[in-house]
Amino acid sequence: MKTGIIFTFYNQENKINRNELFQFMKDNDNIHLCLINNGSTDNTLLKLEELKNAFPNKITLGNIRAHKGRLAALRIGFRILTKSQKIDTLAFSSEFNGKQINKLASLYNS
Repeated sequence: MKTGIIFTFYNQENKINRNELFQFMKDNDNIHLCLINNGSTDNTLLKLEELKNAFPNKITLGNIRAHKGRLAALRIGFRILTKSQKIDTLAFSSEFNGKQINKLASLYNS
């Protein structure tokens, strides 16, 4: 069973913990992340691209050039995941940190 988790980002380069995410991705083979940059004007997109490049088969990246609402970003994430991946369960959050990722993963890994 594969779970897709969508996270949306808007100017959150300082909140992306690379090491935390790397460990999570190594520990969870059945999770596929969809990271949506929602028109960020800082270096958020660059950080997300770095994560995607580290785990190209486990992370999908979407980029919205101009900031839209969270709902629009989630819609794009759902569309990307359902077209590009075989996903059994979908989840989403706008809070991107290790605690939130692990909480969502534990819900769907049981």
